[in-house]
Amino acid sequence: TEDIVRLGLAHVPDGRGTPAEIRRREGAAMLRAVVADLRRLPDVSVRVLRDQRLRHLALPECEVLDVAGTADLDGQLAVESARADGVFLIAPECGGVLERCTRLVEQAGGALWTPAGEFLRVGCDKNAAAEWWARAGVRTPLGRPLKAGDGLPVDLPYPAVLKPADGAGSTDVCLIPSWRGDFVVPSHRPCWRLEQYVPGRAASVLMLAVDGRHVCFPPCWQHLSDDGQFTYRGGSTPIPDDLAARAGAIHDQYRA
Repeated sequence: TEDIVRLGLAHVPDGRGTPAEIRRREGAAMLRAVVADLRRLPDVSVRVLRDQRLRHLALPECEVLDVAGTADLDGQLAVESARADGVFLIAPECGGVLERCTRLVEQAGGALWTPAGEFLRVGCDKNAAAEWWARAGVRTPLGRPLKAGDGLPVDLPYPAVLKPADGAGSTDVCLIPSWRGDFVVPSHRPCWRLEQYVPGRAASVLMLAVDGRHVCFPPCWQHLSDDGQFTYRGGSTPIPDDLAARAGAIHDQYRA
């Protein structure tokens, strides 16, 4: 989905359990929502980079700059970042794309309205993030980093969940019910994380941080598939008050 918003690629490969056409629709909806919200601000003009293959994607009341591939995207992103008063950057965490685009904006002197590269160096790496939370005293599932080609550790409690270290959403996430001597960590990604599976119901809390202030939004359910791949099926809100309070308390611990 973030690939569509970034508009570096028009033809996104099918993700497991998520058809490419659905991802294109979701990406287009996300982009239109961001543009519409920015357009509601007083005295704001919006400029959007759009893949030239997506000219059918109408974005009224804003200036659209068509780009032709990743190299052109990088060049225009640097130029427009230097011109703009603020840059709202959305890109996938996978493969370091978000961190790379953020670095381009920062090197061009752009004013980011989204997280800075220093934050992303931890936030986009599940192993680094888990270590950071643990040092801060935040409850974190027991886990460890793995590399492509590794076997499963024998001293980690199972069932466990294997996930890419830089993955986005549920891509390539899988449940490992028990230790297996013949299991080999997949080679199509270099770095992974294996964590103890923690049963429960998935929920998420969105927090915005601006100038040292934190705004917490109401918790939402995350609907995931039960086939061991944890495919994201959407979300819903509100959730019961007692569970919302519990989610909020966990959020406060993370914020502290």
